[in-house]
Amino acid sequence: MQDLIIVGAGGFGRELLQWIKDINRVEPKWNILGFIDDNLNSLDNLSCDSKVIGTIEDCQPKDGQCFVMGIANPSLKESITRELKTRGAHFVSIIHPTAIVADNAKIGEGIVMYPNSILSVNTVVGDFVTVLSSGIGHDAVIGDYCTISSLCDITGGVRLGN
Repeated sequence: MQDLIIVGAGGFGRELLQWIKDINRVEPKWNILGFIDDNLNSLDNLSCDSKVIGTIEDCQPKDGQCFVMGIANPSLKESITRELKTRGAHFVSIIHPTAIVADNAKIGEGIVMYPNSILSVNTVVGDFVTVLSSGIGHDAVIGDYCTISSLCDITGGVRLGN
């Protein structure tokens, strides 16, 4: 199992924790180390079995650690990702077991796909895209750092920029 750190302990990060647990139920893959978040108290008074293990600002990635982006705000997601990558962070994609990815869909680095998300045929999805239980239709192109919120339908041929 690979060590995994979730970047951001807000609502999206905590939902992501659940989807990672769902993956582990199907095939044990991730050793969840916890969250990094600049608000060390972000989990106070919340039910969560993982902890904030440090701040984003102070994070120094170690060999063998993987990261996943648990922040949905596109501009914040981009700036934090770029900063962590300059320190050597290695990001992975998290694709829920119920998500559907067409054989010829092209996906970038660090994608997150929630339950029941769909990437149809000949879709192109950029780096650090988040798809929250939504569908991306045939031949659509989604730019880097986009967040597609729940129950959206990006129909065939649509192009979204970064």
